[in-house]
Amino acid sequence: MTSVTAYKLCHLLEEAGLPHGVVNMVFGFGQNVGEPLIEHPDVPLVSFTGSTVTGRHIAVKTAPLLKKLSLEMGGKNAAIVFADVNLDTHLPAIIRSCFLNSGEICLSTSRLYVQKSIYKHFVDKFTEEVLKLSKIRVGDPSESDTLIGPMVSEAH
Repeated sequence: MTSVTAYKLCHLLEEAGLPHGVVNMVFGFGQNVGEPLIEHPDVPLVSFTGSTVTGRHIAVKTAPLLKKLSLEMGGKNAAIVFADVNLDTHLPAIIRSCFLNSGEICLSTSRLYVQKSIYKHFVDKFTEEVLKLSKIRVGDPSESDTLIGPMVSEAH
């Protein structure tokens, strides 16, 4: 779903005068583009963000070729909140991490683990702050005061 961003980046790099071949981006689906790239002996490094199933497949295919490999897969980022947390300092960052860019950032917090001894207090404070989200503008992402914009696709 993020291919348009990479596509636009290619054009910006070209406009900036970056020589051809310094950055190469190849677009397509796994069987037609991904598979030949991970298997090709002249591709020394593979970076993949996606499902655990596909990441495992890539790891199996690239291991015999001793390629450098970076996998970001299957994660659902958690915030772990311990009893000694300063909520005045850290709660705004936790909430931002949950909702920034409509929650569609690879690093978005999608799970909260809170130490039992402060659980009720944390939920109360978190809920209180989230209910104030009317202060957070939902709208056009090109406007500087918008925090939550449209989702990347109709399914999302």
